[in-house]
Amino acid sequence: MGGVMKNQGSVSKPYGLTACRTGLLTLLLFATAGLQADESRVEARNEMFKDGFPRQYESWKATEKMDFKSAHNGNQFEDMLEKDPRLVVLWAGYGFSKDYNAPRGHMYAVTDVRNTLRTGSPSGPDDGPMPNACWSCKSPDVARMIDEQGKDDYFAGKWASKGSEIVNPIGCADCHDTNSDDMKLAISRPYLEDGLAALGYDHANASQQDMKSLVCAQCHVEYYFAGPNKEVVFPWAEGTKAEEMEQYFDHRAFSDWTHAISRAPMLKAQHPGWETWQEGVHGTMWPA
Repeated sequence: MGGVMKNQGSVSKPYGLTACRTGLLTLLLFATAGLQADESRVEARNEMFKDGFPRQYESWKATEKMDFKSAHNGNQFEDMLEKDPRLVVLWAGYGFSKDYNAPRGHMYAVTDVRNTLRTGSPSGPDDGPMPNACWSCKSPDVARMIDEQGKDDYFAGKWASKGSEIVNPIGCADCHDTNSDDMKLAISRPYLEDGLAALGYDHANASQQDMKSLVCAQCHVEYYFAGPNKEVVFPWAEGTKAEEMEQYFDHRAFSDWTHAISRAPMLKAQHPGWETWQEGVHGTMWPA
């Protein structure tokens, strides 16, 4: 097409060809942008994979069961502050002193974070004490929103501002590339990539065996909120052992809150499952 247009240079109104070329280029750019958007889209609706991956879907659905209880919790709802009132004093001045329930299965992630008193019952999108970071490990809609808006826009604002978007509980797109033919394991949270980079680990070279644990490390880890947008950060720059993470916080004079009774600056370990696993026999003897 370019050659034909060059040979038409002597026509009396060349701007007509220029307009045509510009119009075609615009259409091409729009078409390409649309194709790229489709290719990068994250499918957050777990039920969309029911037919293609029936066994995996049924095992995911099984996380809604509440039929097990032991000395180390289980999968049933339980008010932990009622069970051990000392926690109210230990967490005085912190959100967990208001409400803390035993964890349930992945199916309840969105339901339970919506119902907890820690979110402060916001009356509008700009109300409440909690940032959007509190959605980060609750839903594949987080992966979708980060993909669509970028990390900075996802974290910006209050927890209530993203409530209408976060509707699907933890599921397929949290750990899998929903655009791949084989639903390969994938990291959907950029803050894990940042944490691994701080450790000097290039996740791009991770084996399939390594990925089986790395997808868990997107959520089952120690973390804190940093910066004006309260972004999720993993404190791994000085190592992943408990004393190394404590040193990381000490060097930054960081504390999660000031205790309401003692006035002491406090740290609250979240759920450093991946870091603890690394130090155990399974993590040291077998990579995932």
